[in-house]
Amino acid sequence: MKEWSTTEFKAAILSKSAFAVLFYTPMCGGCQLVERYLHFAEAAMPEVQIVKMNVNYLPEVIAKYEIKSVPSIYVFSDDMAGERLSAIDNVTRIYEGLEKLRN
Repeated sequence: MKEWSTTEFKAAILSKSAFAVLFYTPMCGGCQLVERYLHFAEAAMPEVQIVKMNVNYLPEVIAKYEIKSVPSIYVFSDDMAGERLSAIDNVTRIYEGLEKLRN
């Protein structure tokens, strides 16, 4: 899973790319667990772009998308401007949330 900078994130938004972002912090145990779940989803859905971003370096993004806690997964596409996946407590729910990004 690639780590994105704010510049890469903004470029993807402008190009209306379909992708999912895990917003995390390095010391968050729950974030590490959700990242492992996302690795399973990546293997099952290689056509879906999944990236991660460290919220410690993203004050502008946090404010814009009102990220209140981590881990948080948001999905973006040409018709979804940052939809938060609310249930990310297991691989199945994450997979179901990412299904909308499949081509």
